[in-house]
Amino acid sequence: WAVVRGALSGGPRYTDVAVTSTGIVYATLSENDINNKDGVAGTTTGGPSTLYGISSSGAVTISSTTVGLTLVGNGELAIGSRPSGNPVDFVVMVKNGSGMSNANLLGTYVFVGYGYGVLTPQSPAPGSGQHAPPPLGFNCSMLTVSFAGAGHATVSQTRNTDGVVTAQSSTQTYSVASDGTFTFGQGQGAVSVSGNVVVMSNVAGDPGVFVGLRQ
Repeated sequence: WAVVRGALSGGPRYTDVAVTSTGIVYATLSENDINNKDGVAGTTTGGPSTLYGISSSGAVTISSTTVGLTLVGNGELAIGSRPSGNPVDFVVMVKNGSGMSNANLLGTYVFVGYGYGVLTPQSPAPGSGQHAPPPLGFNCSMLTVSFAGAGHATVSQTRNTDGVVTAQSSTQTYSVASDGTFTFGQGQGAVSVSGNVVVMSNVAGDPGVFVGLRQ
């Protein structure tokens, strides 16, 4: 599985996960983490193995922490969130493939994204006894991306940052590895085996998480 996790902390990638649809199975989960924390990129390769379990209801337990996951699309996509505790985050996962290439990322995809502008100026600190103002710089966006299947794409984006809507367009390059993981501009992520779902996070610049579906 390839994973993006949305605590605005980048795109961890988990491997060696075998999901079962019945019973509870415990196995080891190892983590190769490419993260972006407040615009600072970092990596953790071959992280500690952790026991995980999956029940027939789709509930996943990792290190005694329950994460609610729902498997969709014949099991190639899983979405979920942490119902309690810290960090407050959400998870989107797609199953890794094999023998994939740039040709698997072909057609027009619509993405939704959530991110944070690290360098956004903040409001002055409140006086004694006053409520703190809400933090600034959080944004949501909608992107239409046309992948040509040969390593280049055109992007049209509408973004809402603190209530201010902007639009822009660009061209980008991308590269898909044989397991479906790929690079795209400042992002890294994965395309599902069917090619219908893409998950991605920014590993450089402003943190952001994106999920795309092929039209």
